[in-house]
Amino acid sequence: MLKISEKILDVTCQFWCNIIKGGKDHDNGDKSFTGFMCSFLANSGTKSIDDEKLKVFSKELKNQILKEAKNRYTNYIVLYCDYGPGHLLYQAAEKAQINSLNFPWKTGVYVYENAVIENRPYARPEDETDSIIYCDKSYVINKIKEIKKWIDDLKAKELEEWETEENRKEYIESNTKRLESYEVFLNKMGECYLREDD
Repeated sequence: MLKISEKILDVTCQFWCNIIKGGKDHDNGDKSFTGFMCSFLANSGTKSIDDEKLKVFSKELKNQILKEAKNRYTNYIVLYCDYGPGHLLYQAAEKAQINSLNFPWKTGVYVYENAVIENRPYARPEDETDSIIYCDKSYVINKIKEIKKWIDDLKAKELEEWETEENRKEYIESNTKRLESYEVFLNKMGECYLREDD
């Protein structure tokens, strides 16, 4: 069971309300003319959402997250849109009578007990910490421990048939950069961090 705080619920729901209110983020990474036309048509199908519908959506999404958290055996919940809202988002949108086209393509969040992390595979930031919407210090400290362990494991493990020493070196270098990024982030943050989104 996940223990989701009111703060985590509020941040998660505010993130989704901000995104669906705009509703013009249909990008699947396809830069062809066909991709452009698909995005254009999906953006054209969005509907304006009034504040009352957003309130209903937010309330229902909180309920859906809490219900899901009771039966969760992983340490996070995924709220994701591929080409339409995933199950929990869909339930909340249906209750609020919000058009599915207002949901972005290829966008989601991981909801942890101590963090909300954005997941946009086609618009992934160079610095992984830029994906953090909200977290407390424990999330970053655990992430640093996790990356250090990956680096130690990479250095110690036997190479598999398909791997080379060059691959190992690249993995270690990329994880070392990730580690440095999280360490800088930890030194700058207070007890909690909340990203300022427009």
